[in-house]
Amino acid sequence: MALPLCVITDTEGQAAGNDSVSYGGYYIREILAHAGIPFDEIVRPLDKQSLSDRGLVVLPWHLALDDPERSVISDFVKGGGALVGLGGTSGLDDLFGVADRGAMDDGYLQIVESAHPVVNGFASSLHCFGGRRIKATEGQVICKVVGASDGVVAHRPGKGLTVAVGPDIVGTIVRIQQGHKIAPAEGPTRIDVIKGLALDVDRDRSPIDEEEGLAFLEPIGDELRGLIIRSILYACSEQDIRMPILWYWPDNQTAIAHMSHDSDGGDEDLGWSLLRLTQEVGIRTTWCIMAGHYQSEFYKDVLNYGSEVALHYDAQSYQTASDDAKPGMSHLKWGYDELVAQLDTVTRSAGRPVSSNKNHTLRWQGRLEFFRWCEQAGISVEQSKGPNTPYTNGFPFGGSHPWFPIEDGDEAGRMIDVLEVNLTVQDIHRRCSINLATQFAERVHRHYGIGHYLFHPAHLWDPAVRAGLRAIVGFTRDLQMPWWTAARIGDWERSRRSVCFRRSGDGEYELVSPKALGGATLLFSGKGPLSVNGEPVEERVERYGFDLGMVTLDIAKDRTVSVRP
Repeated sequence: MALPLCVITDTEGQAAGNDSVSYGGYYIREILAHAGIPFDEIVRPLDKQSLSDRGLVVLPWHLALDDPERSVISDFVKGGGALVGLGGTSGLDDLFGVADRGAMDDGYLQIVESAHPVVNGFASSLHCFGGRRIKATEGQVICKVVGASDGVVAHRPGKGLTVAVGPDIVGTIVRIQQGHKIAPAEGPTRIDVIKGLALDVDRDRSPIDEEEGLAFLEPIGDELRGLIIRSILYACSEQDIRMPILWYWPDNQTAIAHMSHDSDGGDEDLGWSLLRLTQEVGIRTTWCIMAGHYQSEFYKDVLNYGSEVALHYDAQSYQTASDDAKPGMSHLKWGYDELVAQLDTVTRSAGRPVSSNKNHTLRWQGRLEFFRWCEQAGISVEQSKGPNTPYTNGFPFGGSHPWFPIEDGDEAGRMIDVLEVNLTVQDIHRRCSINLATQFAERVHRHYGIGHYLFHPAHLWDPAVRAGLRAIVGFTRDLQMPWWTAARIGDWERSRRSVCFRRSGDGEYELVSPKALGGATLLFSGKGPLSVNGEPVEERVERYGFDLGMVTLDIAKDRTVSVRP
């Protein structure tokens, strides 16, 4: 029996009016995989048999469907199915209850029905790029696009349900996360990821208070991801579709905290001081260390405590020997060979493989080349996307959720196997107040993501910074956010995504994992009891504003778990 959710794609890519990011529409795979929502992908052409046993169809971009395909989808919906269209109507205007008014560039979604479950609680600017301008003819307007059109419209044709989202939400998430291409540095000028920012520092930041000004306070990308997930859950709720969701975190945890350290300056006494402080507050952290910093005993104690040794790749733009270059730094270059050389040095110092990295000063160049280098070098978790100035604090790359990048120009939508864990803020009480740091933690908790706090050993001489570290650890503990290393985040995310869902003829689900997955939390949309391996489960939980059935279980390696909704 087929899975209830299927996604329709097209091997010719984003064929009609959705060119904001080439082949970015394939990123729906990444969005649903991270959300833990199992789905089948159907490649056009579409026929009636393709939608047999389905409950919900997602069109991830404005597809060039032909008349027979539109007829198949129309019959499916009017017979009781649900349809979510992203980035346009794919020519199904009447089914969505809207009229297509042509392509749009960028815009801002403005919520009209704030209590609607698809957008309830959203607070960001909802900046979008690309897609189609749609105007409601029969459907319910949930959001408008400021100055352009209606943006999100729900409709009930026949026995079914449709949700049309005009803006290219999927391509927008890609653009915000991956940013624009950054030109090479010229001379000893510092260059960093912020120079490739897709969001607007004026329109996409929010006021904090009179003293602190503006910040990227609201995670726009998380809300846009949430809009897709909520549209799916809304359709499941309204049409009583029993769909499984493998929750982000184990043991039904709501969100995760993560702390990293950069070894700038290489002062070993301050390094030991910070290590003792993390031991004092009882958290495991990720130490991003430059090649040549610290003695072997320090590495040993970091690892024995259960913290992680990572690379702090140093490619500051002192790339040529000149009077302006910092003494002793002229050999540091932006390039794959230099990355591998530094990784090898830190790996030998650690005495074990190093799988995570954060660039010194968040250095970046190009758009995706550094992700490709990391993939080739065996770095599986990257952490350079984030703020390094107070005016970019928060979520300048859109969110708090970890993500894999997509190759923009690859017609198959190839994913690069490097998990990005966005940085949230650096050094509380130097670049950020504890008031703002806790507000970021609250947003992370609300959106079920990761709060990533960076503390440099070089600033540990300042009692205020030490107090800031203790305060944010205490605050996140009150929110019940456990502290994980980058390696643990990467291992969990990959293991969780490896779980395979199968659906039998009577609607029962079988879960199989190639790795043991302890504390896996399985949610179910719709009403009614659950049973796991024949045992009844009655617990429920609210996620994304929806009441869901919930069970936490240990999935043994290669052992089948049966769940009957």
